[in-house]
Amino acid sequence: MKLLLPVVAGFVLWWLLTWPLSAWGLMPRPISATARLTQSGLVALSAYLAWKYLIAALLTLHLLHTYVYFGRHPIWNFVDTAARRLLRPLRALPLRGGRVDLTPVVGIALVFLFAFFAEIGLPPARKDANGRREHRAFEIPGLIELYERAAR
Repeated sequence: MKLLLPVVAGFVLWWLLTWPLSAWGLMPRPISATARLTQSGLVALSAYLAWKYLIAALLTLHLLHTYVYFGRHPIWNFVDTAARRLLRPLRALPLRGGRVDLTPVVGIALVFLFAFFAEIGLPPARKDANGRREHRAFEIPGLIELYERAAR
């Protein structure tokens, strides 16, 4: 339930905010109720992208605590447990050499890469000399492009 809370709350809040924001002229009016719902869903999904900094901070603290002893405090137990859960898919990879464990570093890089491509799509959109987007043979649109499509 806790994982769904940002999506549900973001969806409802954005759907409610689109009415006064469009009435005040701060955003264009959605062309239909379906467009308004689609935009609300995309804004709700983007709430997860804000977690990238929190996850990166958690993994950084885990990396730091792996090599530096800060005492017996419950926060370090939480940091280590949460980081191990987040890094569980990477444990099968050979990222450990001797006493050096690069799993948190790879985890941080993957979090930022995933968030980057979730925002702008894969491959990133390019513009031609006239400022129009070039047509791509293969594309996975990002949240920005999906929001623009929903606004049309």
